[in-house]
Amino acid sequence: MKRLAVVVVCGAAAVVAMSPFAEGGPGPHQLRVVERLGPDVSVPPGDVRSAVARCPRGYVAVGGMEFLGALDEVSSATTSRRNGWVVDLGNPNTTTFTGSAGVECVRGRRGLRVRKATTSGQRRQAIRDWKASIP
Repeated sequence: MKRLAVVVVCGAAAVVAMSPFAEGGPGPHQLRVVERLGPDVSVPPGDVRSAVARCPRGYVAVGGMEFLGALDEVSSATTSRRNGWVVDLGNPNTTTFTGSAGVECVRGRRGLRVRKATTSGQRRQAIRDWKASIP
């Protein structure tokens, strides 16, 4: 009987301890997550243009989205200040097309700090390579 009581008490304690995690809960360390969409960018034939989406003040970019349509993604990375996302869009077509970028942003709350992501800085080379591949 004593063993059963210990098992029940330990089980109840585990349920209570894990419930904030199961619910995505109200624990002291939380992230606020928002998504933002940048403006449409027109890309002339044979050219590359940058589409940018920015995070609200105090947020850090952790992921990006590309809305390409008939365009090619040349590169996709955080902005240099890491407060947004930039997508370089290439147009291999004979007609102008539009595309845009989106960004997922996070901000720590109550003692949880979010560090900014880093990128490799190879955007210029990717643009040169893409332009060289277009006849």
